[in-house]
Amino acid sequence: MDSDGLPLVGGGIDFTAVEPIHHRRILAYVNHFVMQTANMLNHWSNTCEEKLVDVDRRIRRLETTMALLETKLASIPS
Repeated sequence: MDSDGLPLVGGGIDFTAVEPIHHRRILAYVNHFVMQTANMLNHWSNTCEEKLVDVDRRIRRLETTMALLETKLASIPS
């Protein structure tokens, strides 16, 4: 242990003498991790979907502009 009473990390720790973490605490850690990961993935998914919608909107606008330009060019007598 160091001066703060915290165990030192290293090869000199006897893990058989350390008490195990209570099952409820482990379950709480796992649940928290799963919830945080799900929230992060949902946020990432929403961000990706917003970007895809924006790209789709831009492509549609470009297709409309191209159709108008093609119509204007087709109306010019050659």
